[in-house]
Amino acid sequence: QVSGFKEVLRELDPSIPLVLQPGNHDIGQNPTRDDVERYVKIWGDDYFSFWVGGVLYISINSQYYHIACDNDEAAELKREQEIWLERELTSARTSGARHVVLLSHISPFMGDEDESHGWFNWAVAPRKWLLDLAKSAGVQLWLCGHYHENCVATSTSGIEVVTTNSCGSVINWKHPPSTIATKEVRVSSLH
Repeated sequence: QVSGFKEVLRELDPSIPLVLQPGNHDIGQNPTRDDVERYVKIWGDDYFSFWVGGVLYISINSQYYHIACDNDEAAELKREQEIWLERELTSARTSGARHVVLLSHISPFMGDEDESHGWFNWAVAPRKWLLDLAKSAGVQLWLCGHYHENCVATSTSGIEVVTTNSCGSVINWKHPPSTIATKEVRVSSLH
């Protein structure tokens, strides 16, 4: 699969920058340090920042905030990312960025920032933590995936959360995104 995907990527016009975002199908539902290191070895860092035309993009590994991610190694990796993220967002205020955009595979929320935790959104506590930090850094846009449909929501502080469709498959949900996002999934069925 890796070689097939890399072969397809070679078909892209080299002038188009490509940013790969780790998700549940890349590092697993409940990633260990080995899972993340394997991803990094093949694709590059699982969290990073970059500049394009005066805009600072901050890409994070949102798998640590997913409903099925619960192990000691993931907790350590999450803390390492959060220290880095605090530093990035704090320095964003003084960096001269015209805009700061967050990127994550899993959306922090799909309808309301106070919605319950489910399959397509983050746990509430880290969601609130990062929304507060993002607000203080002047973030106005957060781009996500994972949902296999399109959805736009706005935090109470005005951060627009845009969840885009997967290029691999679209799922024609028959319910509003916020009700699908909060559906519980039995973790034991993921092993």
